[in-house]
Amino acid sequence: MLLDERTWRYLHLNETGAVLWKHLVEGSSEAGLRQALVAAYEIDESVAQADVDAFLADLRARDLLVTDTE
Repeated sequence: MLLDERTWRYLHLNETGAVLWKHLVEGSSEAGLRQALVAAYEIDESVAQADVDAFLADLRARDLLVTDTE
């Protein structure tokens, strides 16, 4: 569960999202996020990459992700 302090809305993460969030706040790169899913769920890298892409896109759409280039 995450709290967006700007809107005071709670966001519920599924199990995969929770794994990704943990690694994201620890500073993992996109490749690191992908590898975390591969290790946690023993899935193909292409499936993991699609999950990472969807997760990051959702965070960006909610304006909850700031990259180094911003």
